[in-house]
Amino acid sequence: MPSYGFYIRNANDIFFNDIVLETEGVDYRPALSIVKSDNVFLNNTYIHMNERADSHIHIQQSENIHINSPAKSSGIKGNKSQWQLYK
Repeated sequence: MPSYGFYIRNANDIFFNDIVLETEGVDYRPALSIVKSDNVFLNNTYIHMNERADSHIHIQQSENIHINSPAKSSGIKGNKSQWQLYK
């Protein structure tokens, strides 16, 4: 699996509200992988931050990804025109 939490592919209108994503051990995969999707909303989402991971949220070929959480933008990998971070 490309992520330790959720792998979202070819999906539209996905909503996550008040979720926590973390691992029991060390995992270098991102918490979320979003591929070829549109209108994904992450509201009040906490992601365990493994500083050695390449990214915490990996976005590829997707549009309108709305992130309203304490995530750091440095942990988001993808074209900036694909997503917005709200704090």
